[in-house]
Amino acid sequence: MQQFSPRQDIVLWAVGIVQPARAEDVIAFIRLFFEDSSIRISRIRLSDWLAQQADQGLVQYETVGKVRYFSLAPNSRFVLPKDLRYRRDAMRLFLLKDASTDKVVVPYGEAHNEMDGVSPSSPSRSGLQRSGTNKTPAVFRHRPSYWSRLPRQIFESGRSAAPYGPKFRYYAVENDRRETARESLNRIHSFASLANLLGISPLLLSRMAFYPDRYYRSFKLRKKSGGEREIYAPRVFLKTVQRFLNDYFFGALPTHPSVHGFMAGRSIQSNSSCHVRQNFVGSIDIKNFFPSVTAHTISNKLTALELAPGVIEVIKGLCTLHNSLPQGAPTSPSLANFCLRDADTLIANTVSRQGVVYTRYADDLTFSGSSRAAIEASMETARTCLEAEGFSLNPRKSRINSRGGHQRVTGCVVNQHVAPPRKERRQLRARMHNLQRSESVSQKTFYEVSGKVAYYGSFSMFAKTKEYEDLKAYLEALRAKL
Repeated sequence: MQQFSPRQDIVLWAVGIVQPARAEDVIAFIRLFFEDSSIRISRIRLSDWLAQQADQGLVQYETVGKVRYFSLAPNSRFVLPKDLRYRRDAMRLFLLKDASTDKVVVPYGEAHNEMDGVSPSSPSRSGLQRSGTNKTPAVFRHRPSYWSRLPRQIFESGRSAAPYGPKFRYYAVENDRRETARESLNRIHSFASLANLLGISPLLLSRMAFYPDRYYRSFKLRKKSGGEREIYAPRVFLKTVQRFLNDYFFGALPTHPSVHGFMAGRSIQSNSSCHVRQNFVGSIDIKNFFPSVTAHTISNKLTALELAPGVIEVIKGLCTLHNSLPQGAPTSPSLANFCLRDADTLIANTVSRQGVVYTRYADDLTFSGSSRAAIEASMETARTCLEAEGFSLNPRKSRINSRGGHQRVTGCVVNQHVAPPRKERRQLRARMHNLQRSESVSQKTFYEVSGKVAYYGSFSMFAKTKEYEDLKAYLEALRAKL
């Protein structure tokens, strides 16, 4: 083995990418980056050296059992040169993206066994390894999924943490279910505090907040009812930050029990099940739902939680675009549900006195009961409450259906039990029959059809029928044509 002594800034740079990390994790990452598993660095010496850096305020660590997990301290960003900070931020956010979607969880092994992604380019390695220079290439020409152990490190170092059901953990976040929304959200009182939790530079978060147009891409989707819907999808870096906010902090935001859209453990089926076997079912639709939630509304609602002013600025800066919630950002549903809590409470309390059941799934409000007059009065109450909050209704989507007709709630039939619409089932059966007569089936088409069959199978009553068994038989026949 060759003796290898990386520069101090390279070691800190590696810690910043794979944090929270043990000394052996840092060594393995350096071996991976330089594509040389024979590189020899003493684990004990590196651990002691990192502990010394903690005394100087450059590193912070937490001890779990007898193991120390190291992360960069906020002051360490002044030690890393500008190009290394940029590389650290980019690689870190790509890793967090993979960790948040559970794409890279594998057991720990030697460095050469961790190379499930493409390793960095040779110019990048030589630029970092070159003694006495801090220059690195302008770009990395690969998909930066460098370190598959990160989710496990986060999990192991955060065993004591109990956040609001996130897909991955950060040891620096120790919020638990006993915390109030105010206590949880006040952790992100500035861009610097949020950057420290993420392990990236505050400057990058500030740029996302002050120049949001650079971090979104827009496109249009056709609506089923006609026309087009403008979608603003956040790019990878901002989307990763928004997912972090969603997983850790926005789960603490209070919402009303009548809300079923974008809520953990709830779905369009749970929403529909509240209205089964009712004499009358009515529904109304909010027009331009997400764009109607303005930054001013968000600020007022968050202020009512007695949050620090910095928290509100962070959330507004990272979660709004053009002064409103963008349709396409992962944080928009959570914030919209929170901002509508007062309206949901007032509507639910008012209509319940008339014997009407009320639920909301995103922009779709549903009312059911035994009296048509009560449903009409409830819909008018909802219109008044929503207009007071700055929303408007789409008159073309307001309807009331009796039990003798076709009662649909968020795409499900609720006359007798929750089931997929018969017309859509017939269309799927006809499509699968035609595909079975063809010589071959494309993979894309097969996935579309199989996804639809799987969705129908999620309806407990329909999954017990012969019709569903026939659909599965069709699907197996199509699989043979791939």
